[in-house]
Amino acid sequence: MIEVNNRFYTQRFFAKKLRLSDLFRAVTYTQYEGGSRIPFWYKKIWGESSTLDLSQSEEQLFKAMKSNTRNEIKRAIKEGCTFGYDKDYNSFIPFFNEFAKSKGLKERTDYNQLSKYDETIITRAEFNGIILAMHAIVVNRENKEAMLLLSCSKRLDNDLDRRVIGWANRYLHYQEFQLCKEWNIERFEWNGICTNPERAEVYNISQFKLSFGSDPKKQLNLRTPLFVLFKIVYKYLGIIKKNLSR
Repeated sequence: MIEVNNRFYTQRFFAKKLRLSDLFRAVTYTQYEGGSRIPFWYKKIWGESSTLDLSQSEEQLFKAMKSNTRNEIKRAIKEGCTFGYDKDYNSFIPFFNEFAKSKGLKERTDYNQLSKYDETIITRAEFNGIILAMHAIVVNRENKEAMLLLSCSKRLDNDLDRRVIGWANRYLHYQEFQLCKEWNIERFEWNGICTNPERAEVYNISQFKLSFGSDPKKQLNLRTPLFVLFKIVYKYLGIIKKNLSR
């Protein structure tokens, strides 16, 4: 299980047990994996996710990928893309925030978001000395699990070849899988997908994730009464703040 204690609430990923004390706390469970006996006070929200089995051999892992994904990884290697990783959040933060801004997203990241997990690794793929893609990966070595937290690339930069960026991004995920296997991590979580083609953008991103060889599955998310209340208050405070700024 991966647990994150935010300022006003706690978030638990892949938990297999519930806690009675949660009734008096703002807690949300993402991809709950426990039994079917869930107390009535939890709000159930169904979603979709996908888990990649890293206990497979490297050959099995590569073979399970879509042929196009395999070919692009091979092309990235042939063209000389390189892989690296560290915990340098200061290099990732502006890279991600610029990517989010160029996509018109409100989402931003900062040191606090990246450092609140047990271990967040920053990975990068470079070509000719230019970083083309970066990911933030949360790792729980004790439970042998890893999770994609944030992903960004230079694919919106018109001065760079988008084909090479696409190769590099797939290559980066593949190298992450190899790194996780070295650390005896047995599962890689994509942290949410969407198989509804009517939601075009998230659907396309999800198809990209699934091209690495995992299958979609239902995901059960749980929220305590206090967390539900927190979300309602947070929503209306945002509306009030927006109206006051006009």
